[in-house]
Amino acid sequence: MVLKFSRKSLACAAGAGALAAGCTLTGIGVGTAHAATAKPGKVSDFAVKNGSVTADGATFDWAKDAGATSYRVVIGNASTPLAGAAYDSGGKLTGTSVTVSTLAAGTAYEAKISAENSAGVSEWSSLVLFYTTAARGPSGVVSTHTYSLETDASGDSYSVPTGGRFFTGARKVGTVPLTGGTYLINVNFMATPNAATGGAVFPQGFVYNGTAQSDFSNDMYNFGSGALAPYNTSTPTDQVNSYYSGSSEIVVPADGETLDVYAFGYDSDAGAGSYALNALHVTTTSLHAG
Repeated sequence: MVLKFSRKSLACAAGAGALAAGCTLTGIGVGTAHAATAKPGKVSDFAVKNGSVTADGATFDWAKDAGATSYRVVIGNASTPLAGAAYDSGGKLTGTSVTVSTLAAGTAYEAKISAENSAGVSEWSSLVLFYTTAARGPSGVVSTHTYSLETDASGDSYSVPTGGRFFTGARKVGTVPLTGGTYLINVNFMATPNAATGGAVFPQGFVYNGTAQSDFSNDMYNFGSGALAPYNTSTPTDQVNSYYSGSSEIVVPADGETLDVYAFGYDSDAGAGSYALNALHVTTTSLHAG
């Protein structure tokens, strides 16, 4: 018996150590080849955790990428973007958050993140801008901001009803949004009597956590001090101004809240009058707790 082989089969046998081009292997349990690992996509939901910013850093969160094995967060000074990084984690982060506490106080920074795996590195995320708080001073004050909710720039003072019930007569003057933290809140306003005033009028201010509830459950604090001077009919354009103020320390939860500021007043004769609110300012002073 004579065995016959084609040239191609002999060439394939001869090249068994390194399979020659055009040859196939059968019957020896060759499995299907695995697809190459793809590098991860751009990281999503990268942000500063609300209420986490301090004088020396902040906490950052992001969404987990199924293909990533690690992440890299880089933070640079926003005023000098071409300078070296103020913080660089390297590709060492394996979770979905990191807290940084090595930055300078009172400085604007921009942060970005990328994801990595054995196939490579993703694109950088969009830049996230944030500001570290001012360095803590002896008083514990972090920062102060004043909101002018009502001013008499046009010469037409804001008319505030008096008498009756708060929920039917109070005027919402404005709102003040606050992030999480401890604050000293100070409200100052100037009021003037008008011709609609009957008996003695006692202006008051009210600060609520959001829209005032009918059971007063979100009333944070109220203030007022004495009655307005009587309305002077002989000099209607020259009335006596009165000044009122009140302060209170409040704690705002980490997810923040909005303060609603109201003006109202009461009449000594139980009537329904009004007074002119010339100006109202709210100063919020952020404090270090403890």
